[in-house]
Amino acid sequence: MSRFATDILILLGIILGVRVVAEGRFDVVAVLHTLSGLPTPNLPFEIHWPSFALGMVAGAVVFALLGIRWEHLPRRTAAWFSSNSSRFSFVGLSLGFAVVLLYF
Repeated sequence: MSRFATDILILLGIILGVRVVAEGRFDVVAVLHTLSGLPTPNLPFEIHWPSFALGMVAGAVVFALLGIRWEHLPRRTAAWFSSNSSRFSFVGLSLGFAVVLLYF
């Protein structure tokens, strides 16, 4: 995908995100209420959900930490910031334009 198309998609995503927050039409409580009303399957065992959630989070954190090469992290971070510095200005301008389009 070209950089222009990617920038347009980023701009559209920012505009939609600001619009959802500004208009307040996205109701998280209603989504959670709908999900809580779904029937649970009959299992031959019981799951302790807090332990299950903690284990999933801990497993994801350990997996992420094992995949990092710690000795290359500072050099890669500096290289990423230098190669993507122009995108930060595009994101800032896109956010500014989205706010102007919504409120004026």
